[in-house]
Amino acid sequence: MYTVGWGAFLGCWFWAAFGATQTKVPDLTDKPAIEEGRKEKAITELKGAAEEVRKYQATQGKDMLQKENYEEAIRSVAGYFPEVPVHETSGNRQFVKVQMNRLGAGLDGIRFKVPGADSREMVWVFALPRTNSLHSWYIVSKDGPMNGFKRFIDSHGAGGAPYDEMAPWGRLKEEHRSFIQPLTGGELKGGREYIVWFKFKDQTPTELYVAINLLPAGTKLTSVIDWEKALGFVWE
Repeated sequence: MYTVGWGAFLGCWFWAAFGATQTKVPDLTDKPAIEEGRKEKAITELKGAAEEVRKYQATQGKDMLQKENYEEAIRSVAGYFPEVPVHETSGNRQFVKVQMNRLGAGLDGIRFKVPGADSREMVWVFALPRTNSLHSWYIVSKDGPMNGFKRFIDSHGAGGAPYDEMAPWGRLKEEHRSFIQPLTGGELKGGREYIVWFKFKDQTPTELYVAINLLPAGTKLTSVIDWEKALGFVWE
């Protein structure tokens, strides 16, 4: 489980990007639709799940029973999260835009499905405005226990990451903070659904750009350079 500000910032970034810049980003801001009459119920359930996450985080990841409780709580609210597409070609990425924390409950997320029957490696990138209130994020399987994320890199430095000009947020006035992260070891199983949740410090909605690449099990993703190449960014 990752809290913003935790984890290592892995070196300085010097980038050249290849591949065409994505000129039109699908906007999933209003998906899934939540009827006005269901919003109060949704907010209550999302706040309840956020509380279960908080309880687990308070144990520093040591209470396995609370881990099960929080994961089940996340699964129970996943229907409120938009399903995002995945890409299956190394060296490219296709972004979508979603709105997180849209109900102001302090918890939101995305869902995705692994195509086919084979296990996959994952490398993904997401970005939010630097003024966002992101507190933490992690991944949960809809079907049961799994080993989640272990590492990430973060464009925490002033001015953002040099590849921003190739990303959709690079054309916007507001500066964004981006993260790149792998999940290796064939943890993602074919045909199954996975949930990435985001916990926020306040009720403010925020836009999120995300691109997920799912690659064949065994794809080399041991170094930061490997992650960059898999997303269409090349180290120089």
